[in-house]
Amino acid sequence: MIALALLAALHATPTPLVNSEPYMHAQRLVDIGNGRRMNIYCVGSGSPTVIFDSGLETGSGTLPWSRVQPAIASVTRACSYDRAGDGFSDPGPLPRTADAIVEDLHALLQSAGIAPPYVLVGHSIAGIYEPLFADRYPGEVVGMVLVDPSVPGQEALLTSELPKYAAFEDQQRARLHRCADDPAQKACRPAMAAAWRDVASELDNFGEDGAELDTASHGYGSMPIIVLTATEDMKSMQHEMGASNAQVEAVTNGWTTLHDQLAAQSSRGVNCVIAGSGHYIQTDKPNVVIEAIRQVLSLIPTDEKPSCAAWASPTSRPKRAPQRSRS
Repeated sequence: MIALALLAALHATPTPLVNSEPYMHAQRLVDIGNGRRMNIYCVGSGSPTVIFDSGLETGSGTLPWSRVQPAIASVTRACSYDRAGDGFSDPGPLPRTADAIVEDLHALLQSAGIAPPYVLVGHSIAGIYEPLFADRYPGEVVGMVLVDPSVPGQEALLTSELPKYAAFEDQQRARLHRCADDPAQKACRPAMAAAWRDVASELDNFGEDGAELDTASHGYGSMPIIVLTATEDMKSMQHEMGASNAQVEAVTNGWTTLHDQLAAQSSRGVNCVIAGSGHYIQTDKPNVVIEAIRQVLSLIPTDEKPSCAAWASPTSRPKRAPQRSRS
């Protein structure tokens, strides 16, 4: 969710790693045109290639996938990358719209010689970007796993259920823009100047990006799609906005419904609710993400629909307000 993404952008903490070394420096800087380079890190071999796209986390780039990518590399090629301005990738031209990000990724894959088919794995705001990529290039994408993804309609849900949400989001957005305008000021990490700038632009365009995805054709036919929904994500909203348990439960249920609708865009889509996990499911419960990706890979040549197996419940909603904040 954008309010929580803003908090993460401003107060990001290191993601726990299995092996940090590959993520601490650029792996492969690829010229995607006009002298602009983007960093991509690929391991393993095989097809389809799994492409990982992170949420809105300044300076972390590929890091959030360190607990998942190595496991997927044992069964096929797995590639994570840094969006423009983040990690080791050069800044991109403004504005940083979903269309611009989709075209960047497509140019990166082409320039790096990473041919389709792809399985797309997107977290948070990348839940807007990856489905739009699949809509723009339907012949290249054969499956998706969306990890607690942002979705069209979420801002309306949050604003209607949480009276303080709009003012809170504006405040956090303003703080992010202050870092983009003057990264040398206190708490703004000067080394991340490009990331502040590009992340601020991504946020500025989020509403239009959601509308763009919502009005796209994006019928995904029988593509296997697993949406993973976190249940423990709202405690921060209780703390920051004084939301009641009833308001938090309403938002949690609405969030799950939006994810149900996203999964329903494919006849082989399913939304799996992950109990006990915050927004960063790939950190809290990496095996869930690993198993979801493996399941999508196994179902591509079949007509079977994904299932939530033993690790999640399809479209089940928590009976009480969440008790743990996202970390």
